[in-house]
Amino acid sequence: MESSPVLYKYGEKKMEIDGDSGSGSGSGSCLNGMLRFDKSVWLDERVIKRGLKLIDEEKKVELEERWKEVELAELELFVKRTELIKDQARLILEAYKDH
Repeated sequence: MESSPVLYKYGEKKMEIDGDSGSGSGSGSCLNGMLRFDKSVWLDERVIKRGLKLIDEEKKVELEERWKEVELAELELFVKRTELIKDQARLILEAYKDH
């Protein structure tokens, strides 16, 4: 049974996160990475799925690894941004309390 994607709201965009990492249409990160790419550079999901089926397995594995690296970098940036927001909010709160 294929799990349904979960949507997480990030800013004004929704990111689709699909837990399936190896369906017949290509790996999850390859597909989802392209689908959540800036919508101004839009590609139809069917085109992406068909195209991924045409790429040889070795190249798909390589793409999957590259997407994992990008996702890890995005997560690290998200954590840094969250920590910065927390620190800034704490300083603002302290400034309000002092005045």
